[in-house]
Amino acid sequence: MRVKGIGSTVRGIVGTPGYIAPEVAAGEGRYSTIRADLWSCGKTLEDLCLKCLPSTDRDTLLEISRQLMDEDPEKRPTMSDVLDRLAHCTVDVPPDRIPQGNVNLTVSLSGMHLHHCEQLLSCCTTRS
Repeated sequence: MRVKGIGSTVRGIVGTPGYIAPEVAAGEGRYSTIRADLWSCGKTLEDLCLKCLPSTDRDTLLEISRQLMDEDPEKRPTMSDVLDRLAHCTVDVPPDRIPQGNVNLTVSLSGMHLHHCEQLLSCCTTRS
């Protein structure tokens, strides 16, 4: 399926249980696949953040996840809005110092720290 934009809508239920946006799970009428995917992205981000110890960075990412998981699909930020916000948080770890596998890390994000996080979140994005 090719989605033409955020206003494109479909009907039906597709997705992974626990990661399906509420409007999709309800199975009532049409919904924006892009806005539903934003909710799922927020849920994934929340789950990953909950594996990290409390920190300012974690709080920031959890706030973004809450915004992405807004019950009202129209209130969810677009991914470009999220990426603009994250652009101010840059990972400051030299490539030769990034350990392989699940290990405890300290990652500097714009002067803040995620201490002993067992998962390093990597987001690869392509902007056109």
